[in-house]
Amino acid sequence: LSGIPHSAMRYHPDMIPIVQKFWKNPQLVTPESTLTNRYIRSLRSVPGMTDTDYRDFERSQIITSLPEDLTLHTWNNPLGMNHVYLGKQQQCLYAGYVGLIHSWGLRRAIAQIQKSAS
Repeated sequence: LSGIPHSAMRYHPDMIPIVQKFWKNPQLVTPESTLTNRYIRSLRSVPGMTDTDYRDFERSQIITSLPEDLTLHTWNNPLGMNHVYLGKQQQCLYAGYVGLIHSWGLRRAIAQIQKSAS
């Protein structure tokens, strides 16, 4: 996307179809990325899941360790939003949240991820 400053890409409407296309068919090349992408797709499939930034990643607590040094973290903000983070070596790879009415779906997805990692 030439002509759009990097700092403006985050909110630029031309980025929406590009990001959506990436999440439907990510083309990352590292061997671990297949597992990472599977976990991210699982979290993103939760009804009501909204991608967010990672600024509260450091407030989150690790709830489970996953293969390939991945960790799953959660944090609930004061407004009742349930945040989930996928991390690796203290770096946030994915951040998302759901509201109260969709928290059951998030808990179910987390349980499925934990079960698949066992």
